[in-house]
Amino acid sequence: HEATGDGPGSGFNGHPACVFCNKKRFYDLSKLHEHLNKEHYKCHVCERQEIHNQFFKNYEQLAKHFDRDHYLCTHPQCLEARFVVFENEIDLRAHERDFHGVVGSQ
Repeated sequence: HEATGDGPGSGFNGHPACVFCNKKRFYDLSKLHEHLNKEHYKCHVCERQEIHNQFFKNYEQLAKHFDRDHYLCTHPQCLEARFVVFENEIDLRAHERDFHGVVGSQ
């Protein structure tokens, strides 16, 4: 019942599972979403770009996403602070200039 629902034609295909928590199941999508927002990490940059529900198991996975898909500040102080990431290179360079005294491109 939990995983596969109540069979063909029932309209119930099972309780939704968290892909990060060893397939832990929730009553409905609303409860799953509550869990994801409380226990995991969402990409705020993707949200601003209208790419919704990009969740990651932990901050380490989110940081890899930031570095791969956005513009992560790699200054040690910002890496320690976490979540210092930008939508575009121009904003990252302005941040580097204003906060780290970096002049020119690196």
